[in-house]
Amino acid sequence: MKIKKRFLAISLLIPIALPLFAISCANYSERSSLNKLIDTSQVVTNKDIDNNEAKSELILNNLLSRTFKNEIDRVNFLNQQNDSNYQNTLLDQLNSLKQDFLKAKQDNNQTQMDLTANKLADLYSQNWYFFFKNLSKFSGTFNDFVIINKTKDNFHSAQYLNQVKNKTPYRDFRYLTNYIDSIKVGEESAELGDSSVLYIAKDKSVFRVTIRNESLDKPTLSIRPYIWYFGDFGARNISLSIISRIWHSAVIHNYQEGYELFEKSLIKDQNYGIPAKFVLLPKINAIQEESPASQTSNTQESKTQENEN
Repeated sequence: MKIKKRFLAISLLIPIALPLFAISCANYSERSSLNKLIDTSQVVTNKDIDNNEAKSELILNNLLSRTFKNEIDRVNFLNQQNDSNYQNTLLDQLNSLKQDFLKAKQDNNQTQMDLTANKLADLYSQNWYFFFKNLSKFSGTFNDFVIINKTKDNFHSAQYLNQVKNKTPYRDFRYLTNYIDSIKVGEESAELGDSSVLYIAKDKSVFRVTIRNESLDKPTLSIRPYIWYFGDFGARNISLSIISRIWHSAVIHNYQEGYELFEKSLIKDQNYGIPAKFVLLPKINAIQEESPASQTSNTQESKTQENEN
């Protein structure tokens, strides 16, 4: 009961109107120190963390703590991820898969696109520290607009399906900085036992990450192949609480209330616009390292690009 009250208290702090609905599942539980970072744009103030770089480092270090309980394994992993020769080899592999994906997209071969996206996700997951540390080396390309549970009966409205059918695909985008905006433990984590789901926000996109076998010395982290990208995003910032609620209710449990939350609250009332599934691909010059000065310049460029969208 105390846990439920704490969860309700946190929810009331988030300035969005979420419809109330019943979910038949286990009680929500607090998940390690990441709860201190729930929707960092809302909870963590400038007094706590005075710049984006420090916030990103805090998030990455927390992920390291969750995935490496042995210090030797952690050091070896970081040495590998920071090794320039290893990075070059990894980027060569990613660039090869990039060409495969673009060829499949050109041929309109969705099956091959999905297979290649999974291979990319495997490499991103195995090298998640390098990936999240170097987001500016990657750009996103459109796959499809989000239709929840597309392969089975769902509760999407005819109006939404018609909008998706007639909507122009979003342009490709690129990350101009390496900074992570926020992270949240997903509601569904309470039902997963020895695993946790995390949602990570970056600019107009959301990653879904799963950490499995948390009781072991080396839990595994996996990144979902397609991110959600809000090309028409018109809100102040992304609330991972509502994203998590939608995944839990609509995607996982296929509850009608979750679809209503998705179509009415998220897309319309909160002005997020229709999300699309994007795959991340290495940029042409991704192999080149960026200097701190270019990071500052790119931050300004990012703001300019957002104003143009």
